[in-house]
Amino acid sequence: MKELSKLQLCAYNIGGLLLVAGIIVPLFLGATAVALYLYLLGALMFSSMQVLQKYEGKNITLKRLRLIRQRLTVFRVPVQPVF
Repeated sequence: MKELSKLQLCAYNIGGLLLVAGIIVPLFLGATAVALYLYLLGALMFSSMQVLQKYEGKNITLKRLRLIRQRLTVFRVPVQPVF
């Protein structure tokens, strides 16, 4: 895998944390509007960094799996469950 820069890695990690926060916030605080934006921002940050990562190896199976993951990431639609 191509290494991400420090800024990209930071965005990747923060995006993942925001995804988790967007799921947990409505469970304990009931703030669904805030949770929606946390989840949306996290999904955009996380998925954009996944698209930027590249596999530079020669293994055909890993290349195929990477391509599938990349396509799913691009077409992922973040959906916030309504409680």
